[in-house]
Amino acid sequence: MANFRRSSAPAEGPAAVWVKRLRASEEVAVVVLSDKMDGFISHWTGSVSIPCVEPADECDGCSKSLPTRWRGYLHCLDLHSGKEYYLEVTRGAYEQIALQLECEQGYRGMRLQIRRMAGDQSRLKVQINAPWDKLTNKPLPAYQDPEASLLGLYRKNSQKNARKIAQS
Repeated sequence: MANFRRSSAPAEGPAAVWVKRLRASEEVAVVVLSDKMDGFISHWTGSVSIPCVEPADECDGCSKSLPTRWRGYLHCLDLHSGKEYYLEVTRGAYEQIALQLECEQGYRGMRLQIRRMAGDQSRLKVQINAPWDKLTNKPLPAYQDPEASLLGLYRKNSQKNARKIAQS
């Protein structure tokens, strides 16, 4: 079985946390539970994303020369709902965070306000607020790696895509 192609080394941890993609004009206030951004490479089929795996000769997307894209995932605690999820961020949002952070500063405990502009494919606007530990002594929940949740999402997309092909 091919390995999921990642842009950073995987961390061990339990799985099955929801993946959140912000929709048009949606905004969230979160505290980050990850120490780092977990970046993953995927291929776009024209209708769904599929994982890019290593080695490349075992990757369906690479063998078909499908375009790749990078998405980052931060394990977050939503400050309004109290729910944990993996927040999907684009390259542009990643760059905004990097510009606002001090050099080599870890992400854990960072409070973010993230808003998608008008349109599901529009850019994300990121604002970094005072860190969690400046506001409370309450401990943060433990970090969880997003790989298993993403694989579940890709399986769901794969089944949906298979149904579309069968119906055509």
